[in-house]
This record gives sequence, C-alpha cells and structure tokens, in this order.
Amino acid sequence: MQRYQCLICGKTFSSVRRPNKLWIEQAYKDYTVHKQTYKELSEKYKKSHKTLRKHFDEFAAVTGELKLINGPVALILDATFFGR
Repeated sequence: MQRYQCLICGKTFSSVRRPNKLWIEQAYKDYTVHKQTYKELSEKYKKSHKTLRKHFDEFAAVTGELKLINGPVALILDATFFGR
C-alpha cells in the first residue's frame, strides 16, 4: 500500500499497488508454445518455480484453457518391460 499527501490541503490518500500481470501472459506463452522448462522460466523472470506454477494455474483457469474432459478417453500406452 502506498500513501500520498496533498501538498496543498494536506489530505492523505492511500492506494494499493496491483502487480503488473503482463509478465504472466508472456511466461505462460513461453511455457506452452516455446516449451521452456520451469527452471528456464524462473531464471528468466526471477521467480521461483512454485510461484510460476501458482500463476499459471490461475491464468489457465481464468482464460478457460484448463478444461476437464467429460467423456470417454482412449488412452494408448507403448511400454517396454525389461525382466529381472
């Protein structure tokens, strides 16, 4: 919170600084489109990977990119088992 005082009348004002959220959009684009890892993004944006994950979850929920699938899902796995 920042406080200001009018130099003429002496009245004080206060305002809450809202963080600039433009970096979240760019970081999310880097994560999804450019396939950068959390480690690379944390070095680039000077944030921890936990903070990035928290903001990405909120951003995906708000923009609607995080949608649950309500229907049948065909899951195909290709695995190799090496015995003992």
